[in-house]
Amino acid sequence: MAKLAHTSESVINIGLIVLNLDTWLREVLLALQLEFQNFGSWLGKVLRAFWSSMFSGQSPLKTPSHPT
Repeated sequence: MAKLAHTSESVINIGLIVLNLDTWLREVLLALQLEFQNFGSWLGKVLRAFWSSMFSGQSPLKTPSHPT
């Protein structure tokens, strides 16, 4: 679509920038997905521990006892 040499060069450079941004964004989103999966796994463990402690009669949070 570009008619002039300068315009053609600009179109090519913009295309390369977009491809680089696409690659970078894919890597960032993959890293975020892995972090959220790890967080979800951790949160699931915490919630299961809390849920099981609710029915076992134990406190899920260990609070220090203060003398009164």
